[in-house]
Amino acid sequence: MKYVSALGAVAVALLLMACEGQVSVELSRGDALTLRAFQPEIRGFILQTGGGTAARFDTDALTGEDLLAWRVGERRAVLDLNDAGSARYTGAGLVVAASGGRVQFSDDTRERALEPVATDGPIAAVDFQVTEDEAQTLWLRLEPHFSVTDPRLDGLETARFRPVIRAVLPDDARQLRGVVSRAVLESAECRPEAANAEDDAVGAAMYLFPENLGQFTDYVEGGGFNPLAAGALRRQDDGDYGYAIGDVPAGRYVGALFCFADLDAPDRLDGLVSLRAESINVDAAESVFDIR
Repeated sequence: MKYVSALGAVAVALLLMACEGQVSVELSRGDALTLRAFQPEIRGFILQTGGGTAARFDTDALTGEDLLAWRVGERRAVLDLNDAGSARYTGAGLVVAASGGRVQFSDDTRERALEPVATDGPIAAVDFQVTEDEAQTLWLRLEPHFSVTDPRLDGLETARFRPVIRAVLPDDARQLRGVVSRAVLESAECRPEAANAEDDAVGAAMYLFPENLGQFTDYVEGGGFNPLAAGALRRQDDGDYGYAIGDVPAGRYVGALFCFADLDAPDRLDGLVSLRAESINVDAAESVFDIR
């Protein structure tokens, strides 16, 4: 992958001012099953062109932000490129500081430093064209649940941080929501102790996978069978458990219920298995997948 600096990207844009395109980037976050505070030092964004060149763009829009203070799915404008030129883009990623940031786990008494695997995060696939006088918006969603590994698993002090994001255009974004019945989730085969949990979030989650995978397991860095997103299950007023996963590109997927999703450490294969997995079609603005 070829890179150009933000200064180089500006130079390219100046040459293309006769055909100015605009790109706005907005960031949101997914569920974080085991975190109570999450302050990654995000310093910029990467946009990858169809030719494989990746340009970095700096921003201070997220300085000091605790992403867990945001509502799940709440979007923040983080980057506006008014002279993006005319180009096809095929990927996007985050740039993080070498210092990483700070994180606190739900059952920990203190904050811990985030140690990024690399300052340039993995690239999320997306495909869009910016043409003359066109304005395009790109939505990025950071998945905290797949991005941070608890250092206490290995007796370490700093938490491993590899930001996992998804990218989607607003016109293609869908929401998946649903309910897992109390009878299923609190069964002996799943999470019977959930009945006595003090918190509405009980550690189980719905994972969303590409449909064409041969197996559906927990997340592992660099794995070929990884879930795309996680929706934490939370107890509702009627006693059943609901979840929601936003910013899903329209298409066919597999929804899989993981009863012990809170034990998923992203840097390793934990051997977690889904209680139930079914093929689903996410086509409506709000699609529904229930397990009862």
